[in-house]
Amino acid sequence: MRKSLFLVAGTVLFGMLAFTSCDKDDKKGSEVIAPVKAETLWNSTNGLVLAVDGNDIIGGSVLYTPDKNDATKASLLVKGEIMDFSSLLSFDMDASKAILEAATLNVLPGQPSLEMGITMEVADGIGSFEGRGESEYCTYSYKGQVSEAGLNLAFADVALKNQTLAGTEWNLRSPNPNLNLNTIDIECSDSKSQAASLVGLISMLRPFLTINTVADEKVSVDMWLCEALSSLRFYENGAWNFYFKKPFTNQIPSELPKTCLNYVLGENNTMRMYVNVGNIIRSLIGPMPTPTPVLTVKSGISDNMSAMITSQISGMLVQYLMDGIPFMYEMTDKAALKLTIDPTFVGSIISIVLPLLQNPEVQSELMTAISENPDMAMLAALLPDLLKSLPTELDADILISINFVAPVLV
Repeated sequence: MRKSLFLVAGTVLFGMLAFTSCDKDDKKGSEVIAPVKAETLWNSTNGLVLAVDGNDIIGGSVLYTPDKNDATKASLLVKGEIMDFSSLLSFDMDASKAILEAATLNVLPGQPSLEMGITMEVADGIGSFEGRGESEYCTYSYKGQVSEAGLNLAFADVALKNQTLAGTEWNLRSPNPNLNLNTIDIECSDSKSQAASLVGLISMLRPFLTINTVADEKVSVDMWLCEALSSLRFYENGAWNFYFKKPFTNQIPSELPKTCLNYVLGENNTMRMYVNVGNIIRSLIGPMPTPTPVLTVKSGISDNMSAMITSQISGMLVQYLMDGIPFMYEMTDKAALKLTIDPTFVGSIISIVLPLLQNPEVQSELMTAISENPDMAMLAALLPDLLKSLPTELDADILISINFVAPVLV
């Protein structure tokens, strides 16, 4: 009996050891190997396919960093490539060494870069992943695959948290001199300030600022814009876009790719609109030219002044390309929309322009140009005193607003 018990116990113990051994062998045989073992920067030249809501993105990059402790995990840093726009500048490069660089896109609205962690299912050297995420301004889903051959990442179901303007379409408001209606309004927050004299000068110059049509007719800037931009649209996923054409022609309006422009809405009717310059350039003219000095264009301004202005404009432009151009929006019963550029942005530009208008060389060139135009003879007589009255710096906000109306249904 005792012998039988020992035999049974031995059989059970042997079986347990055998199963344990097999289990260890199975785990060893199914060890997960990371699809990409080293940190890799993917872009359009080495295997990156990047899309948002079915629209391919040009000029994106993804930095892939594998988890050292878990082959199924990794982190992705998604952002635009840095582009050098110096080859497109028409400044005298000897006078200004400024090189304009800026990120080319926001992958998601309001985000020039996005860091996300992924968990993959790995099979045959390919890591597949998917999930949902949330940023400050929107929600989204994502899906992708990664291997040594490349990275495929697609964002979908992108939706702004603030949908106030989503799905709306607008036309520029046509100017009507009889009703004192402009497409673009320029006002000063304090009519008694020195800044008001600058607005007054702009208002005086405005009727003389015209653009020639293809038929060589002169039209106002407002009317030209109304012809050039046929409609403005805001989408649920944060893209904004406009249809444009060559003014005063029968040309069919065109639309930029939906990855070129996006927007976000904040509190108190604030808005930021992003212009992905690199995407627009690549969409319209193809790859960026090799950065080389272009044909020098002399402005007649001193080299020191030119260098200062170019440097300031470049720095300011890069900052606003990254952070978005700030607006305030006001919508009236979905029938009218007013977009007012943030006064801080306007002030930044004017602070660069004012020293230019104070420059004697520039004033002389301006006087010469106006005097040569018979239609501006009266203005030429008033201009010297107007230029002297300009402030050296702004002491009040200048408000520039663009007016839109809802399309008329036919």
